Amino acid sequence: MRILRVFLALGFLLVPFATPSWSVFEISECGTEIPENETGYLIADLDCSDSEGAGVVLGNGARLVLGGFRIEADPTLGEKRQGVRCRTSSVCRVIGPGEIIGFSASGIAGTRVHARDVLLTGNAIAGVVAYENIRLHNVVIEGNGLLGVHAGGKVVGRGNDVGEHALADVLQSHAPRFRPARGSCSHDGEQG
Repeated sequence: MRILRVFLALGFLLVPFATPSWSVFEISECGTEIPENETGYLIADLDCSDSEGAGVVLGNGARLVLGGFRIEADPTLGEKRQGVRCRTSSVCRVIGPGEIIGFSASGIAGTRVHARDVLLTGNAIAGVVAYENIRLHNVVIEGNGLLGVHAGGKVVGRGNDVGEHALADVLQSHAPRFRPARGSCSHDGEQG
């Protein structure tokens, strides 16, 4: 029992010196990148009309908390720009309430995208685009150019309102997985 008390006392003495393993990223300008497994928080509306590239870039496992703010741009400016761009082969999350408005490509684009309580409108091509799956919860996607939601995999969610798009509100393109045929190539590159 005495040994347990000594360990507890030493533990309490070391607690003030412990540092958290996470960081808080305050976002106040366009083009900010949130590293892998970190969380970024908007602290003001972002007007990305005069900047190049994505409004915010998220690494794998990263989260963007909109906090009631807006990321916006002019859809006639810039080539293929996204409001939130998730790094290739990543899972990213955009958490509202908040708005992503007026980008020349899409509001959110990535490989696997999760969004909650977000308004996506006025984006020139699509509201949300993902190479694989999209998960939406209480998301409003309306008035984007061609598509509301475009997924290479499944679209799942609830409480969403998707409408008013020229081509389709939801488009799921289930592409088959690439599987090379056995014995089609030898190690030296010759057919075998």
